[in-house]
Amino acid sequence: MKRFLALALALCLAAPLSLSAQQAGGKLTDTTAIRVSYDSEKIAVSTAAIGFTASKISPTNANRDAATQLKASAATCSVESASIRILTTGTSPTSTTGFLIAAGSSFTIFGSTDIANFKAIRTGGSDAALNCVYAR
Repeated sequence: MKRFLALALALCLAAPLSLSAQQAGGKLTDTTAIRVSYDSEKIAVSTAAIGFTASKISPTNANRDAATQLKASAATCSVESASIRILTTGTSPTSTTGFLIAAGSSFTIFGSTDIANFKAIRTGGSDAALNCVYAR
């Protein structure tokens, strides 16, 4: 019996449950929900701020009305070639304002509002490329 309890305890400690939730505006939101990737794109980031392609983050499904369309709930991107700055506030970043993301880094934006408001711009003299995958 002691061996069984020791084994059960070891298994529980070896495979911890990694669920996290946070309180946001009075609602309990799970930031580690299981998501399924459904589309991707490569975005050229240059001197004008650019966002995700609307048809990629909010694809139209003829079998659903506007209120029940399935939108992206997460966008994960890797930054190639050059550093960028990003904002998710609905305003455009500049080459000196916004969150700096270095070339070779990756980031994830959660929530359909932040995804819709996302904008990126290059910081230096060379264009960057974003490889992004969308999930819901």
